[in-house]
Amino acid sequence: MTTLHFQMLESPSIIITPPMLHRSLGYISVSVFGTTEWLPPHHKTLRFLYGYLIPVAADFGELVAIVQAIGSELYEQLQKKLESRPQLKLGLAVLSISICLLLAGKTAAWLFLSPIEVPLGRVSGKVSLDGNPVSGATVEFTPDEGSTSYGITNSKGGYTLRYLPDRPGAVPGRHTVRITTYDWRTTDDGQKVEVPERVPVRYNRESTLTTDVTPGSQTLDWDLRSR
Repeated sequence: MTTLHFQMLESPSIIITPPMLHRSLGYISVSVFGTTEWLPPHHKTLRFLYGYLIPVAADFGELVAIVQAIGSELYEQLQKKLESRPQLKLGLAVLSISICLLLAGKTAAWLFLSPIEVPLGRVSGKVSLDGNPVSGATVEFTPDEGSTSYGITNSKGGYTLRYLPDRPGAVPGRHTVRITTYDWRTTDDGQKVEVPERVPVRYNRESTLTTDVTPGSQTLDWDLRSR
């Protein structure tokens, strides 16, 4: 795990704790003013819950550049809000973003090592809300130890977990499960359109869902309730 800490004062700055990194990225969690959002990979991108679509970085330097650009824009947006609300002190312009990178694979060398062969359990299932299939949802399994696996539900609510793009499965053991439909779409004219969350927060940001993954194949269905 590594933490990138930003202090947004007169201009954005960055403090980096250098890690031993592997190219396989788990998820990014972003905390702004004490509110934490988690960001699962979505195909070949990372969805940024403050309205950005971030390409997966090829290396740590590229990741830093991406995050710096986002930090600068967030800072500018915050300044505009402060200008429209003069009753707020400028001190509120201090913005801290902590980004925790959970990285998969063996981290005994730098970015371009081959991933370690981790034994996995194959997981598939269906997600429903009040008895109706949930399509386009991201299903995240985060183990107590190891890297996160993800799946995207189809039109019938079915999902299959992937540890890496070319490796289906999840690390055996206890997992916290998060399910979300929150997303952003880009229109033909380049505008970002928010896709509202259809799943209650107790199943994603404040998830209480847990399960055990075992070696071999298993089917894990999730029958969610809106109330």
